[in-house]
Amino acid sequence: ILGGLGVEFGFYVTSLLIGLTGLCLAYIFARRVFTAPRDAAWFTFFYVFSPIFMRYTHWATGRGLFVALLPLLLLALLPRKETPSVPPQKIPSPWCPLRAFVSLWFLLFACLLLALTHKAGLVAIALLLPATLFSFFLPFPRSSIGNRQSSIINLLFLIPFLLAAIALSPSLMLPPPAGNAIGFLRTAITRFGCLLPLAALGILAARGWLQNPALRRLFPAMLLTLPLAFPRDMYGALIALPFITLAATSGLAWLRDTFPRFARPLAIAAILATTTGALAIVTARNLAATPPRIYRAAQFLEHYDPLGPYQVFAPGRARVQIHAYVSGCPRFVVATNTTSTLSVRTLPSLEGPLEDTVVRWIDFGRNFMEVSDVAVDWYGINPRAYYVDIDGVSEGERPDNLESLYTADGIQIFKPATQPKP
Repeated sequence: ILGGLGVEFGFYVTSLLIGLTGLCLAYIFARRVFTAPRDAAWFTFFYVFSPIFMRYTHWATGRGLFVALLPLLLLALLPRKETPSVPPQKIPSPWCPLRAFVSLWFLLFACLLLALTHKAGLVAIALLLPATLFSFFLPFPRSSIGNRQSSIINLLFLIPFLLAAIALSPSLMLPPPAGNAIGFLRTAITRFGCLLPLAALGILAARGWLQNPALRRLFPAMLLTLPLAFPRDMYGALIALPFITLAATSGLAWLRDTFPRFARPLAIAAILATTTGALAIVTARNLAATPPRIYRAAQFLEHYDPLGPYQVFAPGRARVQIHAYVSGCPRFVVATNTTSTLSVRTLPSLEGPLEDTVVRWIDFGRNFMEVSDVAVDWYGINPRAYYVDIDGVSEGERPDNLESLYTADGIQIFKPATQPKP
């Protein structure tokens, strides 16, 4: 809007900016977590080419900006990186309160940015801040602990959250709980691609989750967000993405270090699997994009009636596709009166299947406030009407006398004969 770029080029510039922001913040965050720069590079690659990141930064929306800025909040939650080369006695003591003050304001700044991106930002703040506090209560394993003992400890932590993730997954093909297991696998593939198998390996085989200060700080948050990534709504998956990516990077690093002869084939396989998933998301989104002929019909309406208000009747997805390119629809008008009051909706029930209960509570969280005595005219007051036929297919009831305005590429646009010109 500010640059007068139009819908398509404006979305391109916005998507490019959000994608680059996510790439840079992911790498900065990963450099604080991993000692090896190549592991930070792998984390960044997995993160920006994951199905979730690609889905919401390809023609980016508020969710795309949320996943791009989420590493900034995690960066603010990490403990301060130690610098062993500087003797502690040479650090002036007055700087310690200053560092704490700067860290606090950095955390507040990150929380503010995340909350302004999307409603999921508030949920992420409410979940991640308390979860990091639990890291102070985790046991400190001995430095001499073996890989097997470390895997057992991680498995004991993981099992209840993994079972919760399966229980919250949508049931597919079979009745629960077998249907939930199938839904879990399908959701894992469509949302995380190859990341989840690597993440399982990273949690169970790789060491360092309780020894590495950064990973230890984020370990409870990773466990907490895992079940939330599998309900039908995507909000939990958005928050869980960086934690799944952390574990997947650890899993790939473990494979590379354990089987050094296969390091190159493993890297090639990880690149191919990740880019294939990213291309699949982009292809699916392009197939659902606005066809050129509908775009041209929308441009006709934009020039014929630039101000509106009017309502469009068109079959299938053509209606919302036309909405994306016209200024006169929708043009909603909200009216209140002096008796309008703000109130909190009634809490949803806890009865019924767990999956349905979670859906109800997610819907409640999205719209937990309501205003009484509000009238909304979604298409403006006294809107005009335009009827669109696509290959002879129409939508909705029509008046008897229609006047043709546009005919091209199998698309016709009509208006009521008695409706005045805009």
